[in-house]
Amino acid sequence: MRNLTTILSLLVLLTPATAQAKRIDKLSTGQLISELKNSSKPERRIEAAQRLAETGAREATAVLGGICSSAPPEAVCVAAIEALDALGTSEALTHIQKVLELKSAPTSGRSQALAVLMKSDEPRLRESIPRLFKVYSDIPPSLLSELMVSTRLLELTDLADAAVFIASDENLDLGARLAALDTAEQFGPARLYQAHQALMRAKDSKVRARCAEALGSPGLPASEVVPLLKQVVRLDPEGYVRAAAINALSQYT
Repeated sequence: MRNLTTILSLLVLLTPATAQAKRIDKLSTGQLISELKNSSKPERRIEAAQRLAETGAREATAVLGGICSSAPPEAVCVAAIEALDALGTSEALTHIQKVLELKSAPTSGRSQALAVLMKSDEPRLRESIPRLFKVYSDIPPSLLSELMVSTRLLELTDLADAAVFIASDENLDLGARLAALDTAEQFGPARLYQAHQALMRAKDSKVRARCAEALGSPGLPASEVVPLLKQVVRLDPEGYVRAAAINALSQYT
């Protein structure tokens, strides 16, 4: 009797592990969706997303689209975006666009969504970028920098002034500001010099030298630019920054 009890106890203990160990490729679509939503193991959720993509399970689109909004591990969110990309339907792309614009989604998932839209649906991305620029201060610096690259590649010249504004924001990460400056310089709006003026206060001396040189461009308002350049010549601790400012000033004589 004791042996029988022991065997039954072992069977009870082993049953959950056996169920959990069931191969992903043996699960039905419904079971895969359940694994994706409920498994405590991130790698199992990733495998479920991948399998749903392999089987073309369009009925899983909404679930895949909602994964990134539920505070998942970043790798799970990325796997969901990749699965939606593999499904390739209009509905799937709509969910990818929503993830890109979702503030609470993991940054790597939003970055993956950006890459997918850049590759597969430029019109949606053209819709999203202006909306994201309106809330740029809430966007992680790495993602904001990637958005600036996409803005240049898509030649969204109507966002040139927005790029100047973002580059001028001293509360932002310097890398993101420089990405915005690259975008503004590519499009060359009339207000570009304002970004150069703002970045003259950057701690990075190479950035200051770059901006001092740019402020020597023709057609800029001398009443705004010259006093700043004179101040740089007097006060900047780096000789090559002062030299760049002196050279820029020579354009106004």
